[in-house]
Amino acid sequence: MAALGALAMPISLLFPWYGFKLGSPISATAIDSFNFAHAALLLTAGAVLYLLLRADGRSLPRPLSHGGLLIAAGVWSFVILGYLFADPPDELVDIATIGGVRIRYGAFVAAGAAAAMVIGGLRARQEAARSTAAASPGK
Repeated sequence: MAALGALAMPISLLFPWYGFKLGSPISATAIDSFNFAHAALLLTAGAVLYLLLRADGRSLPRPLSHGGLLIAAGVWSFVILGYLFADPPDELVDIATIGGVRIRYGAFVAAGAAAAMVIGGLRARQEAARSTAAASPGK
C-alpha cells in the first residue's frame, strides 16, 4: 500500500493542482509551479520507495521500525500538502486576483497517496506486532 502511494505521488504532479476561472477554466499542474515543497514531496516518495526496496527482511536499529518510518513519511507529506494548499504559487495568485485560486484534483490525488503511505505504515506495524507475538509463544 505504501509503495502504491509512493508511486502515485510523482504521478500526481502531472495532474492539475491549481485552477481559476477567467471566462474559461484555466489550470496549472504542480510541474508548472514546481517549488521546494514539490521537491520535498518527490524526495519523501523516493525515500519511501528506497525503504521498501531495502526492507528485504532486515530490521532497522532499535527505536526505528519500517511501519513507523512509513507513517512519518505519510504525515510529513500531509504537512507539505497543507502548506501547498494554504499558499498557492505567487504567479497564479497575481493572475487570479478576482476569483481566487482553487485546488484541483491533482492535489487530492497527492493527498490520497500520502494516506496510502500512512495506511501502509499502519499495516506494517500490525504485521510486525503479529510476528513478534508469534515468535514469543510463552505469553
